[in-house]
Amino acid sequence: MNRYINQIISKLKCSRKRRKEIKEQLLSEFTSGLEDGKTVQEIIDQIGLPNEVADEFNNNFSDSEFKKHRNEILLTVLVVVGLIVAAIVGFIWWSLPKQIWIEDSRIFDKETVMSQAETVIDLLDKDDYDALKEICDEKMKMVLEQNDLRDGKALIGPDWGARQSVGNTYIVELTQSGKKSAIVQMHAAYENANVMYTIYFNQDMELEGLWMQ
Repeated sequence: MNRYINQIISKLKCSRKRRKEIKEQLLSEFTSGLEDGKTVQEIIDQIGLPNEVADEFNNNFSDSEFKKHRNEILLTVLVVVGLIVAAIVGFIWWSLPKQIWIEDSRIFDKETVMSQAETVIDLLDKDDYDALKEICDEKMKMVLEQNDLRDGKALIGPDWGARQSVGNTYIVELTQSGKKSAIVQMHAAYENANVMYTIYFNQDMELEGLWMQ
């Protein structure tokens, strides 16, 4: 019964208010018929096929009802499009990287991040890559296993010499796609080279990214 009524209602080209009134009318006809001892199928046969019943209603609707129907469809489309646009904008905003100074972070402690960055550079200076792997996340461990950082250091210079000093250091918290990282950019002066380190840590203070230039 409900399926039959919904098939008729879905084909009506009128306002929501008028569709509700027609639905109540049809339900009333079924209620009366059942009280008179008729079966659901007998009532359906009496009312007619859904397409024919809907066409009869549509042929009797006024122009204002058709206009209301068109306006409601347009409004529904605009709402759906608006929701899709809002979802896209929200996803783009969520995906874009956002930075704050480490001092404003609620996740990372500046001194802890700075200390861990110095540890990374000390291990690189000593070429102690086994110890470096111990403070890496799983992905970074795989990178170190597949690549020799000595080759990367050689691109900057064949012999850096001893580290002389550490210059300006910038530390920020990066949020991208819901993931937070601490990024340290540190300039180090060696006897024969100047190196800019960019070091990434995850929330567990594991090394997850390293660039030298």
